[in-house]
Amino acid sequence: MQTGHRLSAAAIREARAAQPQTRERDFAATLGITEAEYVAAYCGISAARVSADINALG
Repeated sequence: MQTGHRLSAAAIREARAAQPQTRERDFAATLGITEAEYVAAYCGISAARVSADINALG
């Protein structure tokens, strides 16, 4: 479902609540979003953003 505009994180989570049994990749495809956009909708809720700070690894 490509609509030409981006869905908000809240809209993605709301749509997900209506389809809890669908696999994540299939759910993302039905909304016309990437799996990364799906995960980003949950940042701070049940997903954490990873920092790519090489200096922090040392």
